[in-house]
Amino acid sequence: MAKILSLLILIGCTFLIAQQDNLLSLKKSNLGVYINNDSDGLFLDGYAHYSFSSGFFSEISFDQYRLNENKNTFYNSTLGLLKNVSTKRSFGLGYSNYFNNLRSIEHELFFGSNFTFISSILYYDLTNNLFTYQGILDLDSFFKITPIEINISFIHDNSSTDLICRLSKSINNNILIGYILSRENSEYLKEMTYTKNGKTGIYSKEMQEMSFFHEIFMGFNF
Repeated sequence: MAKILSLLILIGCTFLIAQQDNLLSLKKSNLGVYINNDSDGLFLDGYAHYSFSSGFFSEISFDQYRLNENKNTFYNSTLGLLKNVSTKRSFGLGYSNYFNNLRSIEHELFFGSNFTFISSILYYDLTNNLFTYQGILDLDSFFKITPIEINISFIHDNSSTDLICRLSKSINNNILIGYILSRENSEYLKEMTYTKNGKTGIYSKEMQEMSFFHEIFMGFNF
């Protein structure tokens, strides 16, 4: 879930990262492709969005596409509405769905607000009947002392709270390079041994733990 929500924040809900004077600002149209590298190797992200003069916007995106193993690739489509109440305050809401290569689809509603350098988003998972909250601090627009954009966010659901720090630098407004450090709840299978009636066997048990993840990326925006 953490990786999916990260996608919705960093790519799917583009009004949170197309930062100009406001975290919830949108360009009229935009295409982007990102090359990323994490502990599992290289993968691609991509998105396309379009905003209308009425305030509505639409977007499609994909995430975690790996050439050697793309079964974990997620696809997303979003339709939303964005309104600027003032020069410092904006509100947005909408619907999003996403699925992987196994065609398991999930549906979400979201509501977001922004005031100066603080953004917050509330998600409601229609499939699993769960709420998730995300808060984002745009430290770059607050301090205005560094050419590097710094965003810190947290994602909280019923089971855990993930922390994400994103550093990025824009080159000629078309190329974006950056680094992401995150502390997320990860799931893995652990082999366990048991003995019954004098016989020993091995079985796999799903485990969870909080771990740190590192990622570097280069994005091309058009």
